[in-house]
Amino acid sequence: MIIKDVAKDLSQKYGCPCKLAEDVIYGFIEAIRKETNDTGKALVFGLGTFKIVEKAERNGVNPKTQEKIVIPARKAVKFSAAKHFVKESK
Repeated sequence: MIIKDVAKDLSQKYGCPCKLAEDVIYGFIEAIRKETNDTGKALVFGLGTFKIVEKAERNGVNPKTQEKIVIPARKAVKFSAAKHFVKESK
C-alpha cells in the first residue's frame, strides 16, 4: 500500500479532498521524523514506537563480484508495534 492509496481511502471515508488527506499523512510522517531526530524515539499510542538504533559495522560480500567488503556502522529506525495492535491484526 502506498501513500496515495491510503489518502484515497481516507478521502472516500471522510469526504475530504484527496490532496488534503495526502497532506495529513505527510504531516504525520514528518512529525514522527522530527520527534525521532529530537528525542531518539517517537511513541504513537495505539500504533507503536519508532526508535533510532545504532547498527554496528559488519562484514559483507558484494553479490556481483563476490568481493568482501566492510559495511560501515550507521543509524537506523526500528519500529515496534503496540501489543494490542499486533493482537488485533491476527
